[in-house]
Amino acid sequence: MEFLQSIKKPYQAVLDEKWEDMGKYYSDISEDPMGLGSLLCPISVDRDTAFHLAVYSGGKQPLARLLELVEKEGTDGILGLDEVFMENIYGNTVLHEAAISGNLEAVQILVSKLKKLLKDTNEFEETPLFRAAAFGKTKVVKYLASQPDQVVEKLNTDNGKKHLENIHRQRKDGASILHAAVQGEHFGTALELLELDEELANLKYNDGTSLYLLANIPYVFRSGRRTNIFEKLIYICLPIGKDHDDDSENIEYEVEVKSGERNGGLNKNGCISKGCPIVRKLWKEKRYQKFAYDLAKKLVEIDESWEQSITAGTTTQYVAAENKPNTNNGEEKEKEEKDQSPLFAATRTGNAELVKMILKEHPQALEYKNSKKQNILHVAVKYRQKEIFDYVITKKVPMLRLVRRIDAKGYTVLHSVADTKHYTISTRSGPAYKLQEELEWFSSVKKLIPSHYRMLRDNKNRTAKELFKRRHRQQLDNAQKWIKETSQSCSGVAVLVSTVVFAAAFTVPGGTNDSNGRPILLHSPFFLFFTVMDVVSLSCSLTAVVMFLSIVTSPFELDDFLVSLPRRLTLGFALLFMSVATTMLAFTSTIFLVIHLDHHRRQWTMTLICSAAFLPVSVLALTHFPLFVSFLKAWKNLFVVVWEALPCSIVLSWLKLFLGKSARPCSLVLRQLKLLGKSARGHLPFTYKGK
Repeated sequence: MEFLQSIKKPYQAVLDEKWEDMGKYYSDISEDPMGLGSLLCPISVDRDTAFHLAVYSGGKQPLARLLELVEKEGTDGILGLDEVFMENIYGNTVLHEAAISGNLEAVQILVSKLKKLLKDTNEFEETPLFRAAAFGKTKVVKYLASQPDQVVEKLNTDNGKKHLENIHRQRKDGASILHAAVQGEHFGTALELLELDEELANLKYNDGTSLYLLANIPYVFRSGRRTNIFEKLIYICLPIGKDHDDDSENIEYEVEVKSGERNGGLNKNGCISKGCPIVRKLWKEKRYQKFAYDLAKKLVEIDESWEQSITAGTTTQYVAAENKPNTNNGEEKEKEEKDQSPLFAATRTGNAELVKMILKEHPQALEYKNSKKQNILHVAVKYRQKEIFDYVITKKVPMLRLVRRIDAKGYTVLHSVADTKHYTISTRSGPAYKLQEELEWFSSVKKLIPSHYRMLRDNKNRTAKELFKRRHRQQLDNAQKWIKETSQSCSGVAVLVSTVVFAAAFTVPGGTNDSNGRPILLHSPFFLFFTVMDVVSLSCSLTAVVMFLSIVTSPFELDDFLVSLPRRLTLGFALLFMSVATTMLAFTSTIFLVIHLDHHRRQWTMTLICSAAFLPVSVLALTHFPLFVSFLKAWKNLFVVVWEALPCSIVLSWLKLFLGKSARPCSLVLRQLKLLGKSARGHLPFTYKGK
């Protein structure tokens, strides 16, 4: 109990970051010759001494004060240091902890006191240099590597290449110091390590290189993160500097000082570091992404993993020589093998930026095959990586060869579409639209492969279409149930709207004249607006009912979900939305007809009524936002189709008839609009085969 009380005070001082109190405590007890021993006693559950914890102060003063106490009691000031720098429960010395904390001043003091600490390892066989790299302490890494005998010249070479001492390169489990930096996403530190020892890039951990690890982190590249226009403008304008320091504190310093100097004192008022946290965040993100890009570029230049397909002498299977009968009626259960190729890892994760970088540096890697005899096209199709797929198919000559490849399971590229185990997050909402996306993916791949490949069977005697139907059976059931329930509920709403607007047509606002039966407010502009909106609403709602009924009575076959059913649902919802909007407009015009207000009160009343009228329309749009986006596309595409089908000569003749000489500028505008309509036609979600 007495011992616990004795270590409570210094540990509490550490928790409160009162380093002066901790130093004073040990100064007081060191006056007693027997009290110096308490300085070497562990004060934490991890058996850390005061020296281990003093380095977390961020400066040199607490550690230097403790060392002065030891040197004052030692015979020559040095002999006692071996005992002072003992290990904690994890085998970390004081230098390990100083390297982890990034306390460069403490590191410099420790190295100057006892050089042998540089090569001391913990229980994981990690040196202080290794730990500094794993935690992204770039300046500490530079300093430790600059010490004598830490970087040595490689033997049997004439080019003077150097590498890190072997004790620093790999730890007990085989991970290299570069792996540790990449896993921690300390890419600036990783760049510094590559400059010290380029061969670190070829070291493998669990059969994967550092480039393989980087390929599995797609979000570290700029293409993997989404930003708005405002953020993009700031991103482009921000400077990033040339250093590779990953330490966040040092980054703050660079923002406040260096960036401000280059931009005419921009940061003198704390614009980046204090006043604009968004700018500060984007600055750090830009450095982070720049480091990742530079590291990837350097690793790609060194990487030669794609050459395995050449040296292994693998052969390519053009057509299945033998089709084995299917002996398994259920879905096969197979263990997924990990391919350690950086190219395929980047393809799996959708890291398009890295894929393009690899193929630019090593064009032959485009035809690389893994152990399952799959090429990049198989993997891109299997994992639904459309951006990579679109990039690969632009390579016309290799594509003629890639589409003919058949993997070890007898799968063509089209068979790979059926794989749903690796189905990524869909870009569409609703089971029906997700199934449509899968069918469109199948159709896109189907157009690429040779026609006779579409009927090839795999090792279990299944064509690509049969395998697709089998694997998407559950998704088809979900889509059928969802689209049926959605159509029924929407048709009910459409019927209700049509009933209301039909009744409104016979309930004339303001009443009718008893003598002739004509509406009293017939000549008011709001009455004409009410009539038009009521007719449009009735027409749209009844048409929507017809569309939803056609969906409910359809057979719900798999191929119907490619174009027919999603198009009907989108058009039905678009018409329903339009009917609700026009109903509220008719209601608003009725209010203005019935309530007569003076000029001064009319403006704010109109604003209030219009806001209230469009509340249900806004709620409908927000709650069904994904379908609302489809609705906007549907109306846009419908306009494009009608506009393109409309004879331009007829419209021009009308313009000349009514406008005379003024029709010339209008005709020029009309021709431009026709060209825009043709360009927009390529973006339609369905194929319009009009003349």
